Amino acid sequence: VSLLAIFHSGWLRMNNPNRNLEESLSILSHPKNAVNTHRSNSTYLLTILSLILLACGAWVTLKGQHLEGSRASPRDEKTNAARVDVLVTGFLPFLDYPSNPAGNVAQILNGTCRRAKLSPEVCFTGIQVEVTSEGVQEAVREAHAEGGNYSLIIHLGFENRAKGLKLEGFSANVLASMENPSWSVDMSSLPPGASEIDSAWPWLLPTTAPLSCARFTFFQKYTRSEHARNVSTLWSRDAGAYFCNELYFRSLAAGWLREQSKDSKDVVPVLFVHVPPLDLVELSELLVVIEDIAVALARCL
Repeated sequence: VSLLAIFHSGWLRMNNPNRNLEESLSILSHPKNAVNTHRSNSTYLLTILSLILLACGAWVTLKGQHLEGSRASPRDEKTNAARVDVLVTGFLPFLDYPSNPAGNVAQILNGTCRRAKLSPEVCFTGIQVEVTSEGVQEAVREAHAEGGNYSLIIHLGFENRAKGLKLEGFSANVLASMENPSWSVDMSSLPPGASEIDSAWPWLLPTTAPLSCARFTFFQKYTRSEHARNVSTLWSRDAGAYFCNELYFRSLAAGWLREQSKDSKDVVPVLFVHVPPLDLVELSELLVVIEDIAVALARCL
């Protein structure tokens, strides 16, 4: 609008007969004014041309930013200026294991924040979980408490070297037991010797983490963890039949119940991650892995 006003002013200046007559008389009486008038008109035209070029450049820049933004997650604009609060739970030592890297990671991340490029600030609350039915249920109550403000929940569990680092895609309605019966997503009912966690729920519950938006192939390519980059198969369909699976199932079910009660507009994203033993991956690198997973998911919230 300002550019049009300036151009209109210039057009009136150049097409005003009275103004042109006054300038002609001035030039006749003072010849030096011819040079000044020429310079004035030239300067004015150059100013108009410069403003036009600047406006065109600004339009191209804004258009490019719009196109770039349209290729990103539809919620990137919202989250870039936001803070994402992430709850990380990790089990304490159990059975014959003197330490549990899952609990160690949760403890160290507690109270820390991380900001990455093109992501909101991610702040962690970490709690350690007793490897008991009571411990699992207490963790679920903490994660999904009424009025809770967690935007993302990541549960951690320890897995032996045979499985290593794995992101669990499903949980099964299988109550934890020492027998730890094997199950598969291909099964349509409980394995022999197993009991249901809650008969009101289906056999399987999938993760509610925004996997399509998180693009874990992208995460695995650009994570700071060398171990995570070299994992041949990052995803698992079997979270086991011990307390890792029970915590995962109960947490997913609680998230759906909370959404149905209208206490939350959306289902809280919940993901379970099995971490390898510390003789395979150092604790400092496990911290990096969980931070990078949280950041990847936070960009989509």
